[in-house]
Amino acid sequence: MLRELKSGNSLLIYIDGNTGADDKSILHENLIKINFLKEAIYARKGVAYFSHLAQIPIVVVANYKVSPDEIKFEFFDPIYPAKDMTRSEYIRMATQRIYDELSQLVLQYPGQWESWLNLHSIIKPNEFTSLYSIEQSLVDENQLRFNLKLFGLFNINKEFFLFNKRNYSAVPVNLELYNQLEKSIVSPVEKNVFSKNISDQLIANKVLL
Repeated sequence: MLRELKSGNSLLIYIDGNTGADDKSILHENLIKINFLKEAIYARKGVAYFSHLAQIPIVVVANYKVSPDEIKFEFFDPIYPAKDMTRSEYIRMATQRIYDELSQLVLQYPGQWESWLNLHSIIKPNEFTSLYSIEQSLVDENQLRFNLKLFGLFNINKEFFLFNKRNYSAVPVNLELYNQLEKSIVSPVEKNVFSKNISDQLIANKVLL
C-alpha cells in the first residue's frame, strides 16, 4: 500500500466496514477509540496511519441515493497531515473527522447504511456496562416503568416481541402484555395491571423498574 502511494497512485478504502474490529480485537494496536453517533466505537486507524507516513491527504467520498433514480457522490474537503501534530495526534484527528462526516449522512439517510448489522461488534455503549438504576426516592413502589435503556419492543406481521438490547435477543409476548409494556414506556403504570408472576419476572430481569 505504501509503495503504491509513493508511486503516485490512489487507494480506495472502505472505511466503515471495520473488518476485524470486533470484541476480541479492541485492544489491538491497529484500532482507535472514537466518537460516533453519540457513542464510542473502535475504528481501524490504518488509513490515517498511511496518510501520515506517506504525507498524502485523505479524501472522504460517500455515495447515497437522494431519490430512487438519483445516486449522488459527495467529496468532502481533503484531510492533510498536519505538521504541528504527532503521528498519533493526526491519526486520532483524521479518523474522528472521517466518522464525523460519515455520521452526517447516516443520520440523514439511516436506511441506506449497511453497517447497522455490524455496529454491535465495534460499539461499547456505556449504559450496557452496568445495570440501569433509578433513585429509589423518586419511585412509587406501586408503579412500574419500562426500562428503555436496556429493552425495546417491536412487532412484525402481528407477532409481538420484547427485545434485549444487551444480547440482541427477542422474546415473543402476547398482544395484551405488549400493550401494557408499551404504555409503561410513556408513563409509569400501576403494578397491579400485571399478574404477580409476570411482574415478578419482569422486575427480576430489569425489564420493569
